[in-house]
Amino acid sequence: MDPASLPPPPPPPDVNRGPEILAVTGTLVAATLCVVLLRLWVRLRLVRQLGWDDFFVAAAMALLLAEMMVIVPEVRYGAGRHRQYIQPPEHIPIGLHLNFATQPMCLVALTLTKVSVGVFLVRLAPTRNYRVFIHAIIAFTVLSSTAGFCKLLEISGWL
Repeated sequence: MDPASLPPPPPPPDVNRGPEILAVTGTLVAATLCVVLLRLWVRLRLVRQLGWDDFFVAAAMALLLAEMMVIVPEVRYGAGRHRQYIQPPEHIPIGLHLNFATQPMCLVALTLTKVSVGVFLVRLAPTRNYRVFIHAIIAFTVLSSTAGFCKLLEISGWL
């Protein structure tokens, strides 16, 4: 049987998962913000000393908040719905552009978080060899994330 002669498949159901996207991301961002603020409060008030790891995690949190501010309009423009049901159809490319904008923000925020953990571990490292090993892992993390970021730029046509 010729595949071209088959009838087209039925469209997917009209399900809007946008509110779920906002509920999950909003809850996780709020919980993360509480943890980061508590961490910074302890480091400022009790320990009375901020470290580089605190600055990296604060920068990651700032990027996460910015990403959340992009996800909100992204859902308004159709994220969480099948394209057949997004009205007007002009919203589809806007939603896709917003989705693409969140990708590098997420990548950089994750990298900053990983670097923050690495810098924290360097502070706790008992030996020089362990510190060198952690620095190598941090460098590898930054380099692999930079490669991923460049790939995102290449896919977008910016590079």
